[in-house]
Amino acid sequence: MSTRLKEDRSRLVEINGNGVSSILEAIARDCVVLVRNLSLQQADDLIHQIAGCLGLSKALALQAELATLHGHRSKVGKYFMSVNQRDEYQFITPHSEGAGFMRMQISSFYCLENSTDGGETLLFNVDGSSRHWSMMKEKVSRLSPGSRPLSISEASRIKLATGIYSATDFVRREDIVIREYESHFPGVKIVDVLGRVERSQCRILGKPVHVLWDTVASFDRDQPDWFKQILIGAGLLREPQGGLPTCQLDNTFNRRIFSSGIDYSELFRCSLTHRLAPGELIIQNNYTWAHSTANWTPHSGKRTIAASFA
Repeated sequence: MSTRLKEDRSRLVEINGNGVSSILEAIARDCVVLVRNLSLQQADDLIHQIAGCLGLSKALALQAELATLHGHRSKVGKYFMSVNQRDEYQFITPHSEGAGFMRMQISSFYCLENSTDGGETLLFNVDGSSRHWSMMKEKVSRLSPGSRPLSISEASRIKLATGIYSATDFVRREDIVIREYESHFPGVKIVDVLGRVERSQCRILGKPVHVLWDTVASFDRDQPDWFKQILIGAGLLREPQGGLPTCQLDNTFNRRIFSSGIDYSELFRCSLTHRLAPGELIIQNNYTWAHSTANWTPHSGKRTIAASFA
C-alpha cells in the first residue's frame, strides 16, 4: 500500500478580508480558500454571502437547523455547527460531507480554539478519473423489488428519512444487500445496500464528478489503515506508549462493513495539511476536496472547530 501523496501548497489560496469575488474565483479553480482574522459573526456573514452567490442560501440554513434537530451537532453562531465528538486519540478519515442524495456543494471550517498538540486538518483533492471508482461502494437505500411504486409526495417524505433517490429506485442486480425493513407506507419495504458510486453534478465546476461521500468513505475497511500510515509518514499520529490498534484510532470503525481493496493514494491528486488557528476559516468545494483530521494527545489542550455545509 502506497502512502506517498503530493502536498501541493499552491492549491491553498489565502484571501484577506471579505473578498467574495476572489473566493468564488479560487473555488472555481478548485483551490481551497483560507481567510484569517475573522470573528464568528464575520465568518457567518461571509459564508452566507458565498452560499448566496452559488444559489445555496436555503441549503446553508437548512443544514444548520437539521444538525440541531437531529441532535448529533449543536449550532455555533447562525450557520456553523459543532463537529462530531470523538474518543481519546481518535482521528477522522477523509470524506466529503453528506451523501449522494444530499449533495452538499461547499464545506467550511472555522476555528475558535486550537491549543492541542495535534488536530491538523488534512484535505485531499479527489481524482475523478481514477480507475478505483469502479471498486468503491456507497451505502444507499432503495425500494424492495416487491414494493409498489411511490407517489411523488411519498417519495419526497421517504427521501428525507432514508435517502432513497426517487420513486422508481429499486434494488439493482449488482447491489450488495445489507438489510430490509418496513417503511411507514403500506406495501413499501426499504432495503439498505452497498451500491455503485454514481457521479453527482457539481454546481461549482459545472460537470458530474465522483465524490468521496461520507456514505462511501465511512464504510470501507481499507481506508483507516491507509490514513494511519499517512499520519505516521507526516509525523502527525499521536498514540500512547505501546500504540493503539486502528480500530481504536478510527472514529467510524464500527460502521465499516466493506473492503474495496483500493490504494487510497491512487484516489487523490494531491493533499493539503493546515493547522487551523483561532479566527481562521477554510472554504472548499465539498465535491472535490475530502476533509479529515489528525488526532491529538488527550488533555494537551482544546480544539474547538465549527463547520458549515450547503
